Amino acid sequence: MGQIRETLKGFAPLPAVNSVRWSRDVWGDLQFRLLSEIGFFPSHHVRKAVYRRAGMKLDETSSIHWRAEFHAPGCKEIGPYCTTGDSAFLDG
Repeated sequence: MGQIRETLKGFAPLPAVNSVRWSRDVWGDLQFRLLSEIGFFPSHHVRKAVYRRAGMKLDETSSIHWRAEFHAPGCKEIGPYCTTGDSAFLDG
């Protein structure tokens, strides 16, 4: 499948390719900004819901404290009874 996809990309018009690249860059920047700011939201439940939605595997018994920052949360898994402290920074 990868070889076929790469071959077809060669036939795509340049404006379409640039548009897809631009939208990926913008979405990546927006996701980065949202995940940076959500750590300042004062609700454990909201923070955990957003991090789960972003792909992080987060146990129900774990706790993420205020001002914790996660970058590339899809690569992270936080196990049971773990606490991520204030101002922690985890990068995937």
